[in-house]
Amino acid sequence: MLWIIVLLELAAGLLAGKGAVDLFSNRNGSSEEFNDAKTYALVGTGLAVVIWFGIFGAFGGAFFQMWQVEAGLNALRDASFFALQHGVVWLIIRAED
Repeated sequence: MLWIIVLLELAAGLLAGKGAVDLFSNRNGSSEEFNDAKTYALVGTGLAVVIWFGIFGAFGGAFFQMWQVEAGLNALRDASFFALQHGVVWLIIRAED
């Protein structure tokens, strides 16, 4: 299970990185071109929300009962923080220009 999480995190980072490069290369283009370049950034940040909120929050918190030990509780708190950050970034990127 751990290697799946690591691969998903790597995929989210690569997708978001490609999205950032696409957005940077279209920064001087038209509004339509810039909005079309948001695809990979939205997929990358959306996948990050699924990883941090879904896998860590739901499965880790409920299925593995991480909230019962201090180390797990800290991991859940951090996962919620990361999911919130990625969610806000997703909303910002999703806004039309």
